[in-house]
Amino acid sequence: MPEDHGGAILAERWFDEIRVSGCRPEERFGIIENILSEASQALLCRSELRKTEAEQELILEGLAALDGLRGGYGFPAVEVSVGRIHILDQEEYDVSISGGGGNSTYGHIYLPRYHDPVIVATVITHELVHLSGYSVLQAVCRPSGGGGRDVAVEPLRSGLGLFSDDRQVYSGLNESVTEVIACKMRRIMAPRLGCLDEAERQRLTRTCASYPQAKILDRLCWMADWIGGRPSGRTRDEAFEDYWGGGWDFIETLRRFLPGADRALYEMGTEYADAIEAAGRLNLDDLAEEFRRRRARL
Repeated sequence: MPEDHGGAILAERWFDEIRVSGCRPEERFGIIENILSEASQALLCRSELRKTEAEQELILEGLAALDGLRGGYGFPAVEVSVGRIHILDQEEYDVSISGGGGNSTYGHIYLPRYHDPVIVATVITHELVHLSGYSVLQAVCRPSGGGGRDVAVEPLRSGLGLFSDDRQVYSGLNESVTEVIACKMRRIMAPRLGCLDEAERQRLTRTCASYPQAKILDRLCWMADWIGGRPSGRTRDEAFEDYWGGGWDFIETLRRFLPGADRALYEMGTEYADAIEAAGRLNLDDLAEEFRRRRARL
């Protein structure tokens, strides 16, 4: 299977919004053009590995599953080429990238080479969802020495995560929605994957990262539907639509039917301890106890 490094910059999806401030009107286009040009270049890694046929199959099937799910909500294909997913040896990943089992940044995905195809599929699906989330960058022009100006580029939104005062809020919520979508992708992909045997397909369909945060999301969506007399699954669908479309209807629904829930999600991080604290604040005592037991077994 040939490796695909195709895709012109403007033919692919990079960011949904790039906001520019502090510059003259005639500078705006050049700043956006520079951001897109830089985004099209992968981080310089010394030892990017050629993808195996199994890795390419997992990427292509992941993209197909993701596009199918997005299409069901009226969103277009993500327009990401295989060449934007980079497999590195572990040492290079640790030095150049770091950060969990995989990392998506500025339109590219990086992961170390795993020899377990279920782990590869798990990481790729999760990071592809991150890449598909509504993405907003901010470019701020500031005066510099010698009469010139510097341009600082920083993220404002990724999926449902917001960046505020050098920290990300709604981070646990963002990871939970990411992983719920990724779990749906895995169930779609599993029967079609020739690189997995039956036992591996079963493992893939049962895999769920960010489990406690996803469990809290599921409970809150159910409660909002029940209290609000809404069709089953409507609140969860709002979360997906906002993740991909940049809206905020999901949070408004929580504010309407579950006062205080949005604040708990605003503060909830991505660790087990964060989910336990959030469950306590939400009076979901059964979930808090379940998470404590699960954490003790890890």
